[in-house]
Amino acid sequence: MNAAEGMGNMVQDVGNGAMNAFEDMGNGIQDFFDGDNTDTTTGNTYTATRTSADMVGGGSSMANTAWVWLILGVTGIIIIALTLYYVSQDTGSTRR
Repeated sequence: MNAAEGMGNMVQDVGNGAMNAFEDMGNGIQDFFDGDNTDTTTGNTYTATRTSADMVGGGSSMANTAWVWLILGVTGIIIIALTLYYVSQDTGSTRR
């Protein structure tokens, strides 16, 4: 029963972590669309400002995004193809 409880706790912790990550991403996206691209944190004597970086070369962000998705898609297809190849090679072996 201890292993099952530990596994349940682990799954719950992973779920909570994922939910927090998605919530943070949602807040960041909302800030972006609201035009809030700077966050300023002020302490006693320390001030930090985060700003978005300008694109080098003046390229279109849509073009860059398209290239990223194209590379991710091709990589995914290669991974799936290699996995299917491995599985088809492994099915002929017998295990005793």
